[in-house]
Amino acid sequence: MNAIIPAAGIGKRMQPITHYIPKALLPIVYRPLIEIIITQLMKSGIEKIGINLFHKADVIQAFLHKFQTHLSTVLENELSGTGGALRNFTDFFTEDIIVHNGDVLSNINLGDAVKFHTQRKPMATLLVTKNPGTNVINLNSHYRITDISTHDMPDHYTFTGIAILSKKIADYFPKRACFSIIDIYRRLIDEDAFIVGLPTKEQWYDIGSHYAYWKVHHDILNRKVTFKEVAVHTPLYIHHSSIVHTENITGFVSIGPGCYVAEHVSLNNTIIFAKSRIEKGNYTNCLLSKAFCISVQ
Repeated sequence: MNAIIPAAGIGKRMQPITHYIPKALLPIVYRPLIEIIITQLMKSGIEKIGINLFHKADVIQAFLHKFQTHLSTVLENELSGTGGALRNFTDFFTEDIIVHNGDVLSNINLGDAVKFHTQRKPMATLLVTKNPGTNVINLNSHYRITDISTHDMPDHYTFTGIAILSKKIADYFPKRACFSIIDIYRRLIDEDAFIVGLPTKEQWYDIGSHYAYWKVHHDILNRKVTFKEVAVHTPLYIHHSSIVHTENITGFVSIGPGCYVAEHVSLNNTIIFAKSRIEKGNYTNCLLSKAFCISVQ
């Protein structure tokens, strides 16, 4: 089975951070988000991964070079939506595929999800969670999806941005270049096609806001959640190339590579991005760099 990672978005809700770092390369403590996703997919037996790019595509491509034997990338001239991203890889649809959004972090067992999909053979298996989110999913007692909405419904689930699709779903793609895959799912429901949801209780993060990015670091560094791809043992992470003189550090703190933090700086529950020089100041619940200081609470 192959996989597709839609990663073309410009990350508006993450600005100004994404003016400097594309969302796909946002560090999760010390590993870029897209590297974690690729590693998880490869561990699940995926051999080929397609990634569509647009915003800061050259920066992402340079990083992805080390995975080149496993990757196929497409550079979009203009954004084509979550559905159009899949059209870029129509040659992948010789078999069922995994679609994993490029701004989602989870420890969901993808192998188990593939088994679920293979046994039931639906047009699509959407992995869903009880966490709050944008696309609200209703399931019946047989896991069949009965509705996808943007409005809260009783006892609803949220789509995680991870799905396993039948190769037949490509037949439903419209002729236009830009479209939403959610619209395809809704069409399948309207036509009474077999589309199912797989509930998961595993940890899941939609890294689409400053708070969400801060929160995943809070949880990882405080050992509230564990990812095999990001090994930490204390609430304090300092990259070996950084120089930190201050001892006034409380809560959780993550300091990226090439940073300098002076003696009279105070840090509490704060993330410092790479190559930042912090000479003074008291920072609590912040996303911090030489170019911005974002308070998340």
